[in-house]
Amino acid sequence: MPMIPTIHTNGTPPDALRKAAEDTVRALNDALDTMCEQGANARDYYPQGADAAIRASREHEDRMKRLRAIRDESQAIYDGIEEQMEARDAQRR
Repeated sequence: MPMIPTIHTNGTPPDALRKAAEDTVRALNDALDTMCEQGANARDYYPQGADAAIRASREHEDRMKRLRAIRDESQAIYDGIEEQMEARDAQRR
């Protein structure tokens, strides 16, 4: 679980924290979508040997896995900020 920023009076405004986290998650989702379209095509690798396409495919999936992990951490940060904002709003009512 990543560290979640704490919303408080001396910190970054809550809306700015939430927007930055939301923008990050959106950008990472866009990157994942683009990477999905760029998967390893065996025709681009066979001149390098029989196992080249398999290796390229595994490397691509590994990159996707790492980026998904970063996206998931960023989503957790967004969720943590959102929860604090909701709790703060509930206390004010």
